Amino acid sequence: MPVAATDSYGTTVNVVTWFLLVATLITVIIRTATKWFLALKTNYEGDAVILFASMFAIGQSIAIFFGVSNGLGQHAEHLTASQKLGFQKSYYAAVLLYIPCVCMSKLAVLLLLRNITPNKSHQRIAYTTAVFTLVWAGIAEVVLAFQCKVPDTWAILRGDCINL
Repeated sequence: MPVAATDSYGTTVNVVTWFLLVATLITVIIRTATKWFLALKTNYEGDAVILFASMFAIGQSIAIFFGVSNGLGQHAEHLTASQKLGFQKSYYAAVLLYIPCVCMSKLAVLLLLRNITPNKSHQRIAYTTAVFTLVWAGIAEVVLAFQCKVPDTWAILRGDCINL
């Protein structure tokens, strides 16, 4: 049985994750409510992208909470084999949810820029940047999904992964 680590940062990780998740949800709720109830014109595609980004953020936060319950924030030598396994899987899930969350957030900003500019060249730049963002997200997701050898692509502590 490993000795309990006195220098665990798990509680700090949980508090910061909860704080940022609540701040994200409050911001999204206020933004959505303001647009739907006060604005004359709504942008459903931008709202949908923001809501998808929020869902990915919620999923990533849940994965981080599972990671903390499995040893995230503690030194690896203080973890049991089952905790290491659970940590690796939750970390893998959190990393895979990070890229779509960031991608959707960037797309929301690009949609906003496209919608507020009357200049057609600026709209084309926003569209082109959105395409590059989607390509980046696709490539990054595949690289992160297969950063370690198959079949245990989540086993980051094994030492045979791409050093990202």
